[in-house]
Amino acid sequence: MAASVSDQHVYPSIDLLAKAFPINIQHLLLLTFIVFVALPVCRFVYRDYYDFLALGPGGTPSTFAGYLRICYLRLFVLEDPLQPPPSKDTERPADGFLLRLPKRLHPRPSVAGIAPHRQTNQKPPAQLYHRLRIALYSLVGENPKLLRSGNSCFEKHGLALFLCLCPQCPDAECHAELLHAGPTHMNSTCSDTGEICHLHPSVGHDTLSY
Repeated sequence: MAASVSDQHVYPSIDLLAKAFPINIQHLLLLTFIVFVALPVCRFVYRDYYDFLALGPGGTPSTFAGYLRICYLRLFVLEDPLQPPPSKDTERPADGFLLRLPKRLHPRPSVAGIAPHRQTNQKPPAQLYHRLRIALYSLVGENPKLLRSGNSCFEKHGLALFLCLCPQCPDAECHAELLHAGPTHMNSTCSDTGEICHLHPSVGHDTLSY
């Protein structure tokens, strides 16, 4: 008899609470998802997007669509950027062009991003960037039939050095045969423009285009 009286006191209280605070399992799962998944993801995307914008203008538009493109490219990045991928049999020379350069004695600079790809420390003074511009224009002046200057095809916002093509340099010698080497091109995005290198005003260094 005591048990039935206790039941009468307990279960009505639970029913009242359920009516006062109705709990839908689907709403509870949705709230859990928002708090533990959606909000952290949104926070990460927000910070990552503004880190992308902080790299400055480059070959990829500084828009959210451009950011999504970079997120897709991250699926294909090298695990170790300091270890180059194996060269193809069709590439000449197979062992690269820069083997005769002296080895770097100091630590490498930190870098960030994919496109744009930026150096984040060890930035040279502005005078060095101006010296690079002068050197680039001097090369063009000394070799007007072979070289030309223009806006970078890769970077979209920087001065670049190009190999002359017949349509672009009508008074120059034609070197188009050097630009259509088929599978020897490692990067075909701007291969037909003949871009050799371009300058980065934001960090004051030169980048080879290959």
